[in-house]
Amino acid sequence: MKKARDGLRSVSMAALVSLCVCGVFGPSPGSFTEGSNTAYISVPLAALVSGAAGAALFALFRSGGKTFPELLDPFGRAVGTALALPLALGLLFCAVRPLSVFIQVLHRLVFDGAVFALIQAFVLPVTFFMAAKGASSVGRTALVLAGVIGLSFAANMVLAAPGFDAYRLYAGLGEGAGQTLSSALSYSFFFMTPLLGIAVNAGEGDLRGLSHRSALVPGVKAAAVCFAAHISTALSFHPAMLGDMIMPLCRIAFVSPKPGAIYRFDKVFVMIWLMGAMISAAYCLASGARLVSGVLGAESDLTAALIFCALAAGLLFLPLALPAGLNERVRFIIERYGAALPAVTAAAAAVSAFRERRRKRA
Repeated sequence: MKKARDGLRSVSMAALVSLCVCGVFGPSPGSFTEGSNTAYISVPLAALVSGAAGAALFALFRSGGKTFPELLDPFGRAVGTALALPLALGLLFCAVRPLSVFIQVLHRLVFDGAVFALIQAFVLPVTFFMAAKGASSVGRTALVLAGVIGLSFAANMVLAAPGFDAYRLYAGLGEGAGQTLSSALSYSFFFMTPLLGIAVNAGEGDLRGLSHRSALVPGVKAAAVCFAAHISTALSFHPAMLGDMIMPLCRIAFVSPKPGAIYRFDKVFVMIWLMGAMISAAYCLASGARLVSGVLGAESDLTAALIFCALAAGLLFLPLALPAGLNERVRFIIERYGAALPAVTAAAAAVSAFRERRRKRA
């Protein structure tokens, strides 16, 4: 029992890192510029809504008495696999999106002029190795590094604080409350997808520890981190400036009226945050592999993990061969409508869990 609790605790920590990374670096800064930057409202709201929805789902999954992949078995092998694919694709995108952001920043800021392929070769092998070891191993790495990553976030914001100006928040809800809520619904993709990874990785011995708190607590913590990150960005840059930025958070110290050598820590912070992005990507890839192998009844997740890693590598290299406009269009579609991907799989698992609970009570 203690081993099961420790395993779920490790997975939950990896999920928390993934929630924070996806919430801070997943949404494109260009999507914040419509009227005014309300990401500091819509992104944390998406985290809270996802945490609340996940809490209800986790309680239902636990009452069903089956693991997440087993909940899809009643639909049959073919249909169950088809229902698992939307969440698996969502996990794949959540792994790739933050990594692609960091690779671009490394190319422009840290390794100026280096070949993209060499930067990817610097980042991907360790990420894929962690993914192949499984979500529990990724979680143990997250337990060690989460404190350092969190402190670097806080230090970056403290250094930038003298340059914060409230006038940059004008015009408040300039894009309207309805649009802000619509953005929150779209951004829930970046939270609901990795959050469901906790249920996916919960084995039979973990079900007793899977409760509403398993989703609600990470959701609330991620909301707090995302609010701090996005309010810092909003107080540092006018919304019109964000469209040309890849990672505004690493540049906020440059608007401070107190320049100095300490404000060149941006590259150090990027390298520390990169560890979080690698943990997040490994967790999402391992969760996707666990889901697919569980639905297919495979004895090991390794084959599926290797396939997911190969797909992730292909998606990271693909933008180099495609027109930039097409890349942006695909990213926009997934960011805007991607929330439907985890919703489809979660709804199917919820229906199965509800039926299983009714059957047990009958």
